[in-house]
Amino acid sequence: MTMKHPIEAYEDRRWKAMLEGDVPTLEQLWSDHLVYGHSAGARDSKSGMVDKIATRYMTFKSIDWKCEQIIDLGETVLIVGHMIADANSATIGSRKMDNLYLAAWTKEQGEWKLAAFQPTPYQDHSEASAKVDAYIAEQKAKMQEA
Repeated sequence: MTMKHPIEAYEDRRWKAMLEGDVPTLEQLWSDHLVYGHSAGARDSKSGMVDKIATRYMTFKSIDWKCEQIIDLGETVLIVGHMIADANSATIGSRKMDNLYLAAWTKEQGEWKLAAFQPTPYQDHSEASAKVDAYIAEQKAKMQEA
């Protein structure tokens, strides 16, 4: 993977640690203020996520991720990404996830920490997007005529 920004190395370490169940690395990478969203709508704190990984309540067979956009705000960097994973949870069972996500990394005492993560299940909206674009173009043309 070609890195466009240094924060991608942290994101790569995080995904590898999630896959391997590497709790010490995750504890190092996650902010004590972490807000970790799940695609089903639930939220966890750092301690909740540590518990889920440490007890193997949540495990991953595979995780593939791609950084689609980086927004560098100085002490905070936002990653807009896409992840596909084969996951397992003790209560839900096996599940294939295909999510778009937003990850917020922030510098805390000189160290990059993941402060927030929010996935959204991916759905192809290309047809709907084309309709929106056509509608906006039509409305702009009408506004120019007026």
